[in-house]
Amino acid sequence: MNAIFNDGRSPVSNAVEQLVSEHGFRAVLAALMLRLLRRRKRAGSVDIERLSPHLRRDIGLPPVELEPNVLPIIPFPPLR
Repeated sequence: MNAIFNDGRSPVSNAVEQLVSEHGFRAVLAALMLRLLRRRKRAGSVDIERLSPHLRRDIGLPPVELEPNVLPIIPFPPLR
């Protein structure tokens, strides 16, 4: 038989209490502070005008004429 007892506390409160009992208050607080400081970085938006004609065609945009002897500048994501 599976019995779930509700002690009037939220599941988050119970989870935090379990984390503190397993790892200690300082470790949980430090992890929380690090998580707040290291916010997730959003992916940068792509400048549509800088896409190559091939990529523009692949995503359904109208073609843009390039100047002769000029290569398109293709932005690369940063390497990690």
